[in-house]
This record gives sequence, structure tokens and C-alpha cells, in this order.
Amino acid sequence: MNIKKSITVKGSVNADVNLLTDGFRSTQVELANASASSKFISSQDKALNRFLFWVNNDIVPGTYNFEDTNEVQATYIHACDGYQLNYRPDSGSITILSVDFINSKIQATFNFTTQPGDPYPELTVKNGLIDISGRQN
Repeated sequence: MNIKKSITVKGSVNADVNLLTDGFRSTQVELANASASSKFISSQDKALNRFLFWVNNDIVPGTYNFEDTNEVQATYIHACDGYQLNYRPDSGSITILSVDFINSKIQATFNFTTQPGDPYPELTVKNGLIDISGRQN
């Protein structure tokens, strides 16, 4: 996927992640056009872990199960000993509370789990929150 120019936005992505003692607290959030029909949200914490979301431009508020929809997709990248472990949800959902991509705004909650199999640990994400409130000045 060819990500277009991204912009740094005001706001945060936070979640309780079982692999992280203090959870995920973003230090940087960016928004970009992933394609003509979708946006890309990228967030990173101080340890270089990342949450990535692809969201259709025409998405409306509501709850979407990750395993049943193409409206929104997620990936969690765990930085571990110089490697990156990529996790995609096996089950879970995201609830879009409000969205206004023209003004670079979106609020959503999310939870998901994935069981990648040995030797990788199971991932559980709870109390996820996306709160983007516009472009960074």
C-alpha cells in the first residue's frame, strides 16, 4: 500500500496491552491518505511500539468487528529485542464514536486479541482509545 504524505495530528492513541507493563501511550500520531478510499492512522510510543489503523473514508459511527469487516483494519507492532512482532486481530472490535476526516478528527474505542502461535505470545488489547482532534500546529 502506498501511503501518501502524512500529517502529525493533535491527540493520542492509548491502550492496555498485556505485553507492556505500563500499557501503550502514544508519543506521536499521524494521519495520512492510504488510498483514494481510506485513511491511515499511525501511532508510536516511546519504546517504538506502534498501532496502525486503516479506516474507510466514508465510515460512519458504529461498532465494527475486526474479523467481519473491511471498513477498518488494525495492526499492532511490538518492538522486542531489536525485532518487530506484527499482530493482526483474530477477534475484537472498534467503535467509531465520531469522525470528521475533513478536519482530521476521529474518536474511537477498540479491543482485540490475537493468538499467533508458538513461539510468539498471545496479545490482548483492552481499553483502547483513539482521540484525534485536528492538525498539529
